[in-house]
Amino acid sequence: QSHFLTPYTCSKFSYDKSSSEGTADTQREHIVARKQAHVSGLGWARVGKKCRGEFSNDPLNFTVAREDVNQSGSFEWEGSEKKGKSDKDAAKWQPPLNSAWFASRVIRVKHKYGLSIDPAEEAALKELLSKEEQEELLELLSKEATLDEADFPVSCPQQITHAE
Repeated sequence: QSHFLTPYTCSKFSYDKSSSEGTADTQREHIVARKQAHVSGLGWARVGKKCRGEFSNDPLNFTVAREDVNQSGSFEWEGSEKKGKSDKDAAKWQPPLNSAWFASRVIRVKHKYGLSIDPAEEAALKELLSKEEQEELLELLSKEATLDEADFPVSCPQQITHAE
């Protein structure tokens, strides 16, 4: 058995490396929800099946999330109730942990597919990134550089890691 941590909550899950099924308690999560992509410029009538398929299956836009975090209900986080992500944009939902990673991923995905960011979402994303991180990300995007995971790594301090 191996373990992994989910970036939004640093929840720890076990899985069997020999199985491709994952765990029953986690879901593959689109960081930019397909509904958000649709209203941000990837309208299904405007683009072909190939582009929709690329977006829907792009590893840049995937993470693993606890089922209750990924859905539209709510989840408990350190004694308070938080709303699940579902199809919300960054103006309406931010993860409890690793917010700079989340913001950079949203910006990178939207940049890659030419999707719009409305003023409320832009303000929320700026709030999640420090001024230095904003400048670094804008510089990388302006050069159309290839961005990798090392740019904004996920961090799960031991004292915050939740066992599942």
